[in-house]
Amino acid sequence: MTPAASGYLYTLAALSITFVGFSALVIVLRQTLGGDLSRLDLLLTKIFVQLGFLVAGAALMPPLLALLQCPEPLVWRIRGRLLRASPDDTIRDRAKGNHVEFRVWS
Repeated sequence: MTPAASGYLYTLAALSITFVGFSALVIVLRQTLGGDLSRLDLLLTKIFVQLGFLVAGAALMPPLLALLQCPEPLVWRIRGRLLRASPDDTIRDRAKGNHVEFRVWS
């Protein structure tokens, strides 16, 4: 993996973690100022935090696998397989009150 690609992925991970921290900080400030949190606010915060950490993990996985000296095609294949179990649909269905089974796409 080239250093330029690793630099981009590290920057993406740092940006994602910063966004997660800012989202949590906004919710904490809102609560301390006396605002009540609706179910929608909690759902949006949960989605931002989960997807932010998902992006950070996805961005840090290829450099980690490259550090373990995996061949580059295998690095991207492993990353793609692990990210196919996406929580997006599960979160959306639970918010609607639907019963959800864990699904893995291939």
